[in-house]
Amino acid sequence: MLGGWGEFWSGLPLLHRLPFSRFNEPHSFHFVGIFWQDGIANTFALYMMNQGFILRFLSLKSVKETKKTFLSLILILMPLAALAVSNAGWLGRSMVSHGLLPSDVDPNQIFVLVAGKICQPGVFGFVMAALTAALMSTIDTLLNAVSAIAVNDIYRPYIRKKSSDRHYLKVARTVSLSSALLGIALVPVFASKGVFA
Repeated sequence: MLGGWGEFWSGLPLLHRLPFSRFNEPHSFHFVGIFWQDGIANTFALYMMNQGFILRFLSLKSVKETKKTFLSLILILMPLAALAVSNAGWLGRSMVSHGLLPSDVDPNQIFVLVAGKICQPGVFGFVMAALTAALMSTIDTLLNAVSAIAVNDIYRPYIRKKSSDRHYLKVARTVSLSSALLGIALVPVFASKGVFA
């Protein structure tokens, strides 16, 4: 789209080419703090404390497989995710310099705009489908986690201690459906407060 590496690189301002430019600015929201807090520490915390990921790790065959999975997440998937996210911003900035995108482009829309420009006809739909599938995978994992916690940590120990697996499965399905409906019902509430803006 840009014509090659040289054109891409020449379209970036100097500060965009330097990996740690102004790493401690601005003082209240600096790069180093955000990188280590959000990019590293919070990601590790997510993998170790998020019930959805814990359920995925517990479903593996052995402790050895779990360790391999966790190492793969840290050493392979986290860097790839960081590269994929930052590349859209770099490409978008270079496209703005070369006039392929308007100068007043919304930074929140840059991934979709860049993907729309660089994907061959028909491929853009596959990219959006992959993003939607990833989102749906996360949502169904969290719904599964909510129902597992509700049944195993609340309903079974405190409400109905001895019952059939069929009964607990029915309760889990009810909790999952209720959680999904509650989430959908809260969308207009959060949208009205500007959360999604």
